[in-house]
Amino acid sequence: FQVSIRPPTAELIADLIIYKQWPAFLFLHDGKNSVMNFQWIYYYLHRKSNASISAEMIQMPENDDDFAKFVRKLNTNRLMNNSTKYIVIDANSSYRQRKFLAAIRSAQFSQLEYHYIVGNYDISNYDVEMFENGNINISGFQIINRESKEYNNLRNVVLQSEKIDIDDEVKPVFVHDAMLVLRALFATVLRRNDSLFWQNFRHGQLYNRGYPGIYCHPSMDVVNPQRPFTTFEHGQILARALRGLRLDSDDNTLSGRIEFDRFGMRKNYDVTVIDLVSNIKSAFNRKEMMVWKQGLGFFPNQTIAEHTRKNLDASGQKKVLKVVTIVTAPFVMIKRGCEGETNRSGCDGNDRYEGFCIDLLKLLSDKIEDFKRYEIILAKGNKYGIKQPDGSWDGLIGSLLSGEADVCVASLTINQVMK
Repeated sequence: FQVSIRPPTAELIADLIIYKQWPAFLFLHDGKNSVMNFQWIYYYLHRKSNASISAEMIQMPENDDDFAKFVRKLNTNRLMNNSTKYIVIDANSSYRQRKFLAAIRSAQFSQLEYHYIVGNYDISNYDVEMFENGNINISGFQIINRESKEYNNLRNVVLQSEKIDIDDEVKPVFVHDAMLVLRALFATVLRRNDSLFWQNFRHGQLYNRGYPGIYCHPSMDVVNPQRPFTTFEHGQILARALRGLRLDSDDNTLSGRIEFDRFGMRKNYDVTVIDLVSNIKSAFNRKEMMVWKQGLGFFPNQTIAEHTRKNLDASGQKKVLKVVTIVTAPFVMIKRGCEGETNRSGCDGNDRYEGFCIDLLKLLSDKIEDFKRYEIILAKGNKYGIKQPDGSWDGLIGSLLSGEADVCVASLTINQVMK
């Protein structure tokens, strides 16, 4: 089991192609992992749209000094063959992306009919400013909160270090967030069982199932050739904890909300989409900004994206329903002896709770197929929910709107505001 801190862009690119109603597109790539990216884009296009969308793949030159010549030749071929001028750029580094965008800006031909999508999360503010001063249609994505104090602190550390390659300014951000995930992961499992790893660390060394170190393959351990092929003994515990982990900007993440689906991929995250649209009557592009929320699509601003409830999974696959509630007697109570963090039997998961609402859930589970598998979660702050000044909600209502929970079961009075 593995998790990916850097979210894939395929679903976002597919949604943008559908949103802009492109009948075809050209996929410019660097070769590395590009075939898989292209296949996933096509997967989402077919899943989300009935339109017939054709595509062509072309690899960019290995030498970035050839980008300008490549762009000119590409334009000539587009004109001669009357081919599509809708282009997705999938460069494998920030440096190559910046060089290719510079080649586009310096091209000596009209690009009014072209539209580019920069298929990575790291279109810089500099590139945005430069493209605002020209009639080139281009869309880019930003997932980093560059206004945060934490980001500026990280950037200063990276710039002052001589050993860190700053070719890709997004990489340190995802490394930073990965460290936050690891810290939260181990804090979670140790709260549940503080002696979980007591047999794994001895004499300043890590042991796994009695053998020193962890190796991808037993043959790598030259000291212990008899070592069996085994996984990390606590791997399943860590994997389960990772699937239930939720972090956001309140936890100092720089790439927004972090939680994982059952495949270890990021879900429920937001991306800012910057759209620069050319105007033949002006020398400047019109700048438009949208927010894309994974699983929901595009919204004109961040507030709507945060406060719109995610649709329930309609894929037909059975899922574990997230049932949010609050502790209030006699509806929902924590069993005696299960208060706090405990490893007692009968205090795991849903068995930790009792009360009228818990009995109702058990009855629903017996009668309704969709309730066969459910997980009870408590609302943050154990609150019903109050509307915040920015229009968002906390508590039970906030969990429902954000998609953290599918169902609310509690002694809740629905007033006009909550409707």
